[in-house]
Amino acid sequence: MKATPLQALALALREGKYDKKLDYVAEVVFRELKERRQELAYDWALQLDLGDRVEVTGRVKPRYLMGCRGMITEITGMRVTIKLDEPIIRTSRTNQRVFGSIICTASSLEKIDE
Repeated sequence: MKATPLQALALALREGKYDKKLDYVAEVVFRELKERRQELAYDWALQLDLGDRVEVTGRVKPRYLMGCRGMITEITGMRVTIKLDEPIIRTSRTNQRVFGSIICTASSLEKIDE
């Protein structure tokens, strides 16, 4: 069975074929990954409409946003503003903040049917 290009690259790295260029390889992979994520976010944003119900499911920080649900109120490029069904309350010793809406990339969202 023939190795996929990704498997071949991983094997070549493991065998030390790129030892002198590891930083360059890492930089190229990181740059391509970042650009591809942006392309996917723009493509996904085109599939979303104002008023769509969505859930935060993708790579997002802070992690407590995972699972938040709401309705899309604004789409700007690949960024989407969501009015949350349930506000997020963050407290510290000195203050309390309440977030009724959040902004995240379209690729970290999934449409939900309700």
